[in-house]
Amino acid sequence: MEMNLNHLPAYFEYSQAIRKSMNSNNTIERMDMKIRRSIKSIDSF
Repeated sequence: MEMNLNHLPAYFEYSQAIRKSMNSNNTIERMDMKIRRSIKSIDSF
């Protein structure tokens, strides 16, 4: 898969909070992210 990295600098001009909200709205990716977050919070205990 070829990636277009021309837009990457513009992406990082946004604050981290906005970049988090710009994450993919793909259902599978969103579910995967939720699982990773919950595992990360469990590991912190």
